[in-house]
Amino acid sequence: MSSNQPVPEQFRAIAPGRVNLIGDHTDYMGGLAFPMAINLATTITASRGGSRIELTSEQLEGTLDLPLPASNAHLAAPSWGRYVAGVAAELGSRVGFVGRVSSTLPLGSGLSSSAALEVATALALGDFGSPFEIAVRCQRAEQLASGVPCGIMDQLAITSATLGNAMLIDFSDNSVTNVALPDEAQFWVIHCGQERKLVGSAYGERRAQAEAAAALLGPLP
Repeated sequence: MSSNQPVPEQFRAIAPGRVNLIGDHTDYMGGLAFPMAINLATTITASRGGSRIELTSEQLEGTLDLPLPASNAHLAAPSWGRYVAGVAAELGSRVGFVGRVSSTLPLGSGLSSSAALEVATALALGDFGSPFEIAVRCQRAEQLASGVPCGIMDQLAITSATLGNAMLIDFSDNSVTNVALPDEAQFWVIHCGQERKLVGSAYGERRAQAEAAAALLGPLP
């Protein structure tokens, strides 16, 4: 459940995107990953109050008008609002907000724009749990909203990020170790021009195949 810590009547909730330097499909397999946050983010600017969420997007069409408590998150419209509805449903929120969402993250580019929206929504709704607790709730929200059995790496990388560090995440126990980045290091993230979406992709099939292989092989020495 969300914390009782109050959210200011007018606020901005900001969550960065992330890039994963190495370690794909390792989160649900108990492996390692090495992500870091980037200087592009999703921001919700809003006024808190009322029993619904009313949210517009500067980048996408449509207005989300969501009565609280939320239900049937996967049916919310417009489609981007399903991630917001999923978080509200997961938190059991009864107090909403009216505002807009904007993002400097290119959508569908593999930089976790959906996870950033989820984390920003959780903060906007007053979820001030630990980074891991918020990440778990946002992961469940995405699964609820999209039907995709996603892992927790995107959400945990966003909630755990600190300035100047990448993160070594060990998904056997979900521990996060900060790794300082050299001041002179530069990272180039290049968009190939191909849109990336988990919904409608073979992600669920790949996860099932990986889990079946792990069950067949057994624990590694």
